[in-house]
Amino acid sequence: MIKIFEKRKIWYGISLAIMLIGLGFAIAFKGLNFGIDFKGGTILTFNMGEQVNQDKVQEVEKVISDFTKKYSARETNNTEIELIIQTGAIETEQVKELKTKVKEEFNLGDDYLVQEENISGSIGSELTRKAFIASILSCIAIAIYIAVRFEFEFGVAAIVALIHDLLITLSVYAILRIRINSPFIAAVMTILGYSMNDTIVIFDRIRENKKKLGKVETGELINSSISQTMRRSIYTSLSTLLTIMMMVILVPGIRELTVPLIIGIITGTYSSIFIASPIWATLRDKKDKKNPKAQYGKKKKTSEA
Repeated sequence: MIKIFEKRKIWYGISLAIMLIGLGFAIAFKGLNFGIDFKGGTILTFNMGEQVNQDKVQEVEKVISDFTKKYSARETNNTEIELIIQTGAIETEQVKELKTKVKEEFNLGDDYLVQEENISGSIGSELTRKAFIASILSCIAIAIYIAVRFEFEFGVAAIVALIHDLLITLSVYAILRIRINSPFIAAVMTILGYSMNDTIVIFDRIRENKKKLGKVETGELINSSISQTMRRSIYTSLSTLLTIMMMVILVPGIRELTVPLIIGIITGTYSSIFIASPIWATLRDKKDKKNPKAQYGKKKKTSEA
């Protein structure tokens, strides 16, 4: 049997270390790497009229660098390159000059401009606010569901695990300086649901084993329940990860959605196994100490007459 509960301080320490490193990177770089969806800016998509590779992207970047340094360029499909320019990095007239120079430099046709979109900073602020509200409401709804289906301590442990998943994901983004755009919000909502599903499976097994095993130590109850469900959790996560990784390799245009999903699924599986249940046990033990008559999962000693 795997000793999950007894080594809980190690699991907590690993998570805390990643969060602190992420915080350090965020402070060093003055915040997370928010993309155009949050900060605002201009998106230009050019049809290059031929197969696009990294060398072609670099050639386009040389042209762009004459106008601004605050940009990003990437290949979106076989023949197109997407350019993202931050708000305030370039004037409107310069955008027109940039488009003209790209067209002339690469001898592009009249249909060279596939997309031109401007996003204001106010829209980005609104998106940030709504994303935060959506995350909070999701956590509250999940806590209520868990508390009703199981008990209050399970609900609190589940919410702590979800906050853990979100903070770890943001920490990885801060460390790797991955850009955060609107697809990240969709990924976060998916991550919360996936992680919660995995956590509920373990919580349900804890409840079942409580009835089967009777009065056992809380640590033994958790270790037994996690050992019985760990293979299922790992296999489910691996099968999902393999599918998403294939999408990352074969469909580069949706990496802003698939990359956070990969990070979140790994984090969610970790928190379901190593974070949620130990936190529930800690909360339950504290409650039992305050109310000894309502022991739950604790072995009682009997005296002989």
